[in-house]
Amino acid sequence: MFIVYNNYDSAIQVYSSVKDNLKAKDIYNYAICNLKTNEINEAKFLLHNLLEKGISKEWLLKNIIIQKYFRHSDFQNINSSSNYSRGLKDTLNSIFETDQKCRRTPDPYKTNIQNIRKTDSINIVLLNKVIADYGNLPDEKLVGLDKESLVYQPYYIHITHQSFGFKTFDYSTVLLNAIKSGNINPQIGINLYKRTTGKMDFCGPTSIFQFMYPNDSVTKENLYNPAFTEEYSKRINWFVQRIKETQRQEIDSIRMQFGLESIADFEIKANFQGRNREFCFYDLPFLKSVFIFDTKEDAYSMQNNFKELK
Repeated sequence: MFIVYNNYDSAIQVYSSVKDNLKAKDIYNYAICNLKTNEINEAKFLLHNLLEKGISKEWLLKNIIIQKYFRHSDFQNINSSSNYSRGLKDTLNSIFETDQKCRRTPDPYKTNIQNIRKTDSINIVLLNKVIADYGNLPDEKLVGLDKESLVYQPYYIHITHQSFGFKTFDYSTVLLNAIKSGNINPQIGINLYKRTTGKMDFCGPTSIFQFMYPNDSVTKENLYNPAFTEEYSKRINWFVQRIKETQRQEIDSIRMQFGLESIADFEIKANFQGRNREFCFYDLPFLKSVFIFDTKEDAYSMQNNFKELK
């Protein structure tokens, strides 16, 4: 919470006290705090640590504050794959690639359903063998990072697709075990658990939403342009699942068991993250959803069921 309120020195003290146990996204935020306080050498050391884990220079340099202090040439080339199990990483990347390949056809759940089912069945066997071999879902300690994410692992998409009405394997217990052991980011893990079980109210809010509609200054074509909506989303309010005050304490106690912050803190941090790209509290694809409506009335009808974050 120190970061939300621009108290970077206090945030640095917290990170420094547990620096040997930081996950990649915390190392990243630690580095940005150091840049904010002009500790350039410490920030470079921390960013180099992330490069060793597999993040790309190009991804780091998308951050405006990192661009302010560093260029591409300031970071040496690193072969991060030598630090991790190549065979395991190849297996997980294969799960991702085959999952996506069979879904790239037009209307795949109608035109390619048999191939999707076959591919999913093979990937279930592969991922379950990985879980059996390593005792859990693999994390960044085993396989490092994706080139463009501090928390995403390539098998997440496969688990996501085990929730679209024809689930052939139930990953819910696996997910809860991985969350409790720290092998998967809690916010991502609970979102995946919600999708695989259909228990969308479990642990309360873990996502934020925006409701967009055309108006005098925004056309419907604008709203289907990702570049436009990325910038537009920073100017309009986010919404979150509405929770009764009488339920918050009970839900917060459950959230604590899985490493999630309180609902109140989530609302503050998620609202901050929705507008701020310098820091990384959450993986954005798992945090935010945008709904586009034909009219203002349709949007308001939906958003009235949610709490507006301001």
